[in-house]
Amino acid sequence: MRSLAFGIMVALLGLALVSCDEAVKPAYAYGEFSCSNCSDISFDGNLDKKSAELYGTCEESDGSFKFEVGDDDKEHVEGASEGYIYVRGIVGPPTEGTFDSLGQPKDEESLITQFEYATIKNTNTYNVASSDGNDLCEVELFSTAAEGELVPANNKSFEYYVRINCSGINVDASQGQGTITNFRAEFYFDNCK
Repeated sequence: MRSLAFGIMVALLGLALVSCDEAVKPAYAYGEFSCSNCSDISFDGNLDKKSAELYGTCEESDGSFKFEVGDDDKEHVEGASEGYIYVRGIVGPPTEGTFDSLGQPKDEESLITQFEYATIKNTNTYNVASSDGNDLCEVELFSTAAEGELVPANNKSFEYYVRINCSGINVDASQGQGTITNFRAEFYFDNCK
């Protein structure tokens, strides 16, 4: 009987350690966005909606990818040195392998896909929807890392890579003054939902 109780205790301890191990792997984002009429904003840190270095999350489900990354939530990002980006409806599945033979992110027309909607905030908030006729907005690459691929800037592992480019568009600010004519984002993500 003692050996059975001891066995159960060891099994429970093992489960607790596995759960703790999973809990210490938060989502991670490394990347940046820029647009006309806003600052270039860079991010590097763990993602959470409560107490991480960066506010946000990333998730792939049913062939669609979305992410949210900010210095804080959208309502509390203020000033030229802070930023927030939310993109949903990136059409998947992702291509396998991010880098070409020269070690650069792939740049092939056949890999281009779309996104449904984006919000970016710096000093103003801008909303970009593909349904607005912004056919010059493209996800130039949505990919998963091949074995051994690492984020070039810091040699960290990553799960997903997203590069978005919108040029020749005209989007009004939803608060304040201003328009953007281009918007670019490039992000590496790890441990997404």
